[in-house]
Amino acid sequence: MKPQDIFDTVVTHLYTQGRRAITEGGDCLYLAPDGRRCAVGALLDPDSPACSVVGGVADLTAAHPGDVPEWFAENPDLLRALQLQHDTRDGAAVRANENNYLGRTLEAGLRIVADDCGLVYRAEHYPPAPKDWK
Repeated sequence: MKPQDIFDTVVTHLYTQGRRAITEGGDCLYLAPDGRRCAVGALLDPDSPACSVVGGVADLTAAHPGDVPEWFAENPDLLRALQLQHDTRDGAAVRANENNYLGRTLEAGLRIVADDCGLVYRAEHYPPAPKDWK
């Protein structure tokens, strides 16, 4: 999968789903018990053992190299940036070490990811962005 296809797939998924994939305590998951999937989880087979990993994209790839698509290794920065957007609810406090992506709406953050990764945010191709990303 090419970077633009990854981006478009994840944006469409997040906008359609409308909510983060989280535990009752608010921790993010690749695949939540209610069937919601995070940005990277949307790119995985929901029956894959990789969906049970707790941690970042590097942890996922290291723990289940045979269960993630080969193109994961070619796009770690894009995948991490998309995952960060999923993990951050609208209006969340900005983290000092990642302030380029946080404290904005989901849509604004995804537009920055597209720009930073040399991709195109194609609003006309996506469903409407959720009004309140929680």
